[in-house]
Amino acid sequence: MRFAAVQTRLDRLSGFARLGFVLGGYVGALAVAVLALVAYASMTSGPDRDASSGMYAFADALCFILVFAAGSIVPTGLLLYFLRALAAPWPVFAWVGLGVSVTGLLAAVDIAGSHVEYGIWSTAAVPRVFLAPLLAGLFALAGVFSPSRTNQRCLFAAAGIECMTSSYGFIHWFVPAMLS
Repeated sequence: MRFAAVQTRLDRLSGFARLGFVLGGYVGALAVAVLALVAYASMTSGPDRDASSGMYAFADALCFILVFAAGSIVPTGLLLYFLRALAAPWPVFAWVGLGVSVTGLLAAVDIAGSHVEYGIWSTAAVPRVFLAPLLAGLFALAGVFSPSRTNQRCLFAAAGIECMTSSYGFIHWFVPAMLS
């Protein structure tokens, strides 16, 4: 089926049907993430899991977040497609996206100057850098569906900043591990 035919069918859906598709997609993504987490936990069960419970809890959280994020791409794309006709939320999305992406840069700066502690911000900096690839994808997807050039530019700039944050995290943590 051509994209134009799919687009026509999507545009004919009622508001409740649109909401049902989006919410159903998120429920499906949640179910797949829970199943993946259960499978991962059963595959890694044993004395090591009990001895290093904190490390495994972090791995469980990453597994859940990544699988849920991958599964929620389609419902998020549908949601953004349905919202493209509304003008009001897009400037808010664009400016909030830029603001959130700046927190990623601040987290990278905090990690780079790790000899200084900034309280709760230093604690949140590492998870914030780990979320940067997911946010980059979200901002890029929102930029694709944004009806305004200005908002597209802001969202793509936010996605670019998140890519820089992701790159810093990769270079800071994974490149030294691969070289040793």
